[in-house]
Amino acid sequence: PEDAFSNRRTMVYVVVVKRSVVEAAEKLVNGAGLVLRSVDIAELSLCNLMPRDGDESKGTALVLLQGGEGVLNIIKDKMLYLTRNVKVDPEKMRGEELLSNATFNYLVLEVQRSLDYYESGLAQPPAVRLLVAPMGDNQTVLCDALNASFGLRVLPLDLASVLPGSVSYTHLRAH
Repeated sequence: PEDAFSNRRTMVYVVVVKRSVVEAAEKLVNGAGLVLRSVDIAELSLCNLMPRDGDESKGTALVLLQGGEGVLNIIKDKMLYLTRNVKVDPEKMRGEELLSNATFNYLVLEVQRSLDYYESGLAQPPAVRLLVAPMGDNQTVLCDALNASFGLRVLPLDLASVLPGSVSYTHLRAH
């Protein structure tokens, strides 16, 4: 976004993919009887999961952790201001007090560094919340520990609120 570079050089994100990868995905979708409308990348797709709750005009950090790695985005007004890959395995943040867990502390450091850059490097007001994408039964514990580590609201991302017809993980656990 243009307001991220006031009086600084403009930077852009670039995505490169082999045509054969896109063509294989298109073939798979068409073979399933669906119509491919667009091809997107995970970092930008996560922007579409932001809740429409009045806080869209304020900075929101979104963390998705899965399979030994994760993505950290900072989004404002449905625009991606910052994205970072973080090498954090959520499975290494189980079974012990998170505040003394090395993997958790690395995640906190990476989130804090990203929030600091968003504020100072991109000249933005402080983010108001951190959303954690669904990650199973450890999500509540992780949100609580992150909430204790930051001066902003840490909340689980409720996919049911942004994807019509989906069911939240919490709802599934209750049944």
